[in-house]
Amino acid sequence: MAVSQDDEIVGKTKSVILALESLNAEQEKSLDGFRNSLGQNISGDEPEHLYAKEMLDPLGIIVQRIKNGLDDAGLLLVMHEYLQRSEAERQKLKYQARRLYQENGWLREELGNLQGLYRDSELRVVALQEKVKEYEFNAELRKFDSNEPPEQGGVGNGDAATAKTALDLGFPPDDKEDGDQDSKFYSLISCEAAKQRRFEYTELFRLTHSFVLCPR
Repeated sequence: MAVSQDDEIVGKTKSVILALESLNAEQEKSLDGFRNSLGQNISGDEPEHLYAKEMLDPLGIIVQRIKNGLDDAGLLLVMHEYLQRSEAERQKLKYQARRLYQENGWLREELGNLQGLYRDSELRVVALQEKVKEYEFNAELRKFDSNEPPEQGGVGNGDAATAKTALDLGFPPDDKEDGDQDSKFYSLISCEAAKQRRFEYTELFRLTHSFVLCPR
């Protein structure tokens, strides 16, 4: 398994930390020994005293530098751990964003399907409304035709009364063919009137229908 560059740096940093901690312990031990030597020897002319006094300051500087190196190495490990957590969070957010993108696409597709179904439903509703209006219009026409007075019957009764009156006055009866022609004439007038009313209702229905479908 290949080791990444960051992991390699972290591994070397941990090794350096261990070495610095060991070196720091040795230098602090030597520093404590020199301090004890300076504290025990009252006379300052002895070689050991002079050597301890000479080495005290440089050794203290070395110990301080070792501690600074340990602090920097610890900070490097903390930064590496923080970057690892940030990278893991970034990958998590990236996965969630990709999942949300897929769900958004699915929702858009479902919305398009529902909009298509809604448009089809609206068209069916409009078609059904047109059929209902057509049925209502035809029902009104049939109702109107059924309520018409029997004009032909009225004309026949009038012909009978006229013929009876003519006989009473001594006039001969009219020819039967003339009566049939009069009856056909009145029937033709009645049919034409009914056709005219039907045409007017049809035109009124078409005009109303155009206003409903094409409102201004």
